[in-house]
Amino acid sequence: MTRRTTEQIFLDQLTYMAGDPPEKVSSKALKAALAWPEDRYDKTRRLLINAGVIKGVVGGPADRWSF
Repeated sequence: MTRRTTEQIFLDQLTYMAGDPPEKVSSKALKAALAWPEDRYDKTRRLLINAGVIKGVVGGPADRWSF
């Protein structure tokens, strides 16, 4: 069995939290659910944004992430 990448773990958690139909997930809630060090979270988030997999939505009480 292959080990999941941090990107896969991030996306799996985001997908789970977004629900069906998908809704935006707050950055604060996703950070808490993953319980990663700040640098790991930020690096993974930047990779996924730069790859066009997720997009950050700034505004409201917290930044939010969506597909």
